[in-house]
Amino acid sequence: MAPVHHGRRLAIPGAVITLLCCTALAQPPRPVFAGGQDGRGTLYLVLRTGTSENEKDIVERLKLAVNHVDKLAAAPTIRTVSPSFVDEIEELADRKVKRGLPTPGGVSIEPLMTREARYEIRLPASTQILKELRVKYQNGGVKTYNWENKGLDLVVSGRYAFTPEPKDVPVEYEVDYKELGADGMIKTETKKEKWPAMDKFFVVTIRNFSTVQRQALFDAMRDPKVVDIPFENIQEAPDLLFAFASLNSLSGIIEGGSIVDGNLLLSIPTIANFAPARVWVYLPMPDDDMARKKALEDFRKMDRTDLSGKIRENAVPNGPNLTTFGPGTTGKWYELPPVPVPPGVKPPRFERKIKLEDIPGLADKYRKMSALVVWEFDNEMGVRRALTVQAPKDDPLGATGNVSVIEQPLVGWAAGIQKAAVNDPKKP
Repeated sequence: MAPVHHGRRLAIPGAVITLLCCTALAQPPRPVFAGGQDGRGTLYLVLRTGTSENEKDIVERLKLAVNHVDKLAAAPTIRTVSPSFVDEIEELADRKVKRGLPTPGGVSIEPLMTREARYEIRLPASTQILKELRVKYQNGGVKTYNWENKGLDLVVSGRYAFTPEPKDVPVEYEVDYKELGADGMIKTETKKEKWPAMDKFFVVTIRNFSTVQRQALFDAMRDPKVVDIPFENIQEAPDLLFAFASLNSLSGIIEGGSIVDGNLLLSIPTIANFAPARVWVYLPMPDDDMARKKALEDFRKMDRTDLSGKIRENAVPNGPNLTTFGPGTTGKWYELPPVPVPPGVKPPRFERKIKLEDIPGLADKYRKMSALVVWEFDNEMGVRRALTVQAPKDDPLGATGNVSVIEQPLVGWAAGIQKAAVNDPKKP
């Protein structure tokens, strides 16, 4: 573990802030201040801090620097990350910090590679058993851990995982461990030590940040006239640029399903790296589980070009008038057009409103609702076929690869239809 520096007490001890990316998730240029234009994106800062630093204080200090250089940027947010995450980033940036190894022959405490604060307590020998652990905290006093509470977990012989109290800092520990001696007698030993000083790791996210203000931000973070407790040891990686990409990956499929003013809003995100022309949503699905799985299976068996043709045999194309959906409506494919965007900008999603009829009747018949979804490719050469996406983790047919049709619940339907039924003016 990297040593904790104790230089100026008003700085983060041993803090290292490394720039990872300032153009990921970039947005189109927009006017700022005196009518100029600059690129905006998301800035990520990796922080290595001493044990006494807390998230709220770090964010408040960063707010001062961000507001000083870019008043349009979003407020910084912070999250704890594991040491292994920072290790990987530092290795990519050729800034890997060598960590000290446990001292042989004694009890050692090392951080585990988990997001939460969790440590491994390693006894001198694998034949020894940890009997009791007593930890003195900075604020909470001494607390005892053994097999009766859930603070300790056996990893392998002689090694234990320990989770300290949240929002407190261990300062000292005492451990009792026992072993069967050569003479057949059980021997108990006790060791009392200061809790080893270990770094904390965070990632700060600053969205909608001006890329041209990057250096100005770092200067402001160091400036005691801007930040009450300035940051030290800022190590920028100007040549390190991270781009986020995915290949046929999809999650959080149907975000729509909300019911507003008697209309059902269907909202489906686009697919990364693809350019679908439209999305088709099949509603309503059969009530019976077997029939629902059969419908999904039959559509998936089709060739992707044939599937596009089959959809149009029972389709409700997009049009200027709202189509209707009621308790007696049979299954149909509803076309969702892309949301309007400026020329040259890829639409982020596809949306459509459907007017609901007999809302109390819908609430009685469909307490929950799922739908089939197909993204369709269409180009000027006349090629039209369904795209494939990664099957959801909870796929009804157990698919794990790429599929042309997915089934997902309509988020917002259950609560929305019941509320709309209660407020329906036509309700008897």
